[in-house]
Amino acid sequence: MPGFILFRKGRTWLRKDGRDKYLAGQQSMVLLALMGRHISTMAFLSECLWPHPDYMPDYWCGHVRVVVHKLRDRLRGTGWIIKRRYTFGYSLERERTPDI
Repeated sequence: MPGFILFRKGRTWLRKDGRDKYLAGQQSMVLLALMGRHISTMAFLSECLWPHPDYMPDYWCGHVRVVVHKLRDRLRGTGWIIKRRYTFGYSLERERTPDI
């Protein structure tokens, strides 16, 4: 999988354009979940973010979408994209470059 993820000083960093950008805790959890599976369902991502069901908020589905949206912004320009698989969840894929 991608070689642009760094684990330093107890935090997760994303190397992009020669600079390191910090990934928030929930963004790094979602990215690692997407890297480990072909398609990650919304239920799987919610279990990664809130392992104990008592801590899961009522609006968890919308919160997962917000975390994925912020992570997409962070991944822009790295060659990786997060695709929405309707009725399934999300997947991490290489960005296709147009043939010249």
